[in-house]
Amino acid sequence: MKTSAFQKLLGLMALVLSSSLSAAPIVLGSADADNAGVFTLATPQTGDLFVRFDLGFTGTVSTNDFAALWFDNITTGQHTNRPNFGLKANSGAAGSDYFARTSGVSGVFDTSPSVQVSNGSTVNLFAHLYKTGTSLTYNELDLWIGSSLSSVALLNTTADVIATGSTGLSSVSFLGFRNANLTGDKVTISNFSFTNSVPEPGSWALMALALMGLTAVTYRRKT
Repeated sequence: MKTSAFQKLLGLMALVLSSSLSAAPIVLGSADADNAGVFTLATPQTGDLFVRFDLGFTGTVSTNDFAALWFDNITTGQHTNRPNFGLKANSGAAGSDYFARTSGVSGVFDTSPSVQVSNGSTVNLFAHLYKTGTSLTYNELDLWIGSSLSSVALLNTTADVIATGSTGLSSVSFLGFRNANLTGDKVTISNFSFTNSVPEPGSWALMALALMGLTAVTYRRKT
């Protein structure tokens, strides 16, 4: 059966509208946790992955305050040899606070940070994990820090942080958070979204029109 343009549009809408990890914020506190807010993907992903969320901090900033999202195919351990991105306070050059890494325990930080963590601060983080060239494993993680631009617009700009190197992962089945060293502090993750495709601006416009049409149909049925 041939798929109509409208059916394709509905499929795209379903992907985007069902991409929220959790409607409620995820709160990371003083107790260290390796597997907080774990989300199981419906099927293992092998293509590009996009994640965006707001990270809020409450407390006293201390070196190596840590709260990061990890990608993996297991839900045990500290996920330190897997791609991570998020907060690692005062750990980069010029006291950079936000990092990305494809493996290991260090990370790549913004070389000229314009956004720093502080009590009451909230920063938007947008990350793109993908495979470059002929790599069979994910080997690049790009991170944009503190931008209000749309995800589509951000992908047309240079990332604030670019981390490269094999992750050892050919697929991703789980996302989750790890936090450490937040003694007396709290990190809140909100407005979380995940997708394996970012539509072109034209597709977003079509989606908006389709939603308006669906709303109009619903209204007429009610009346």
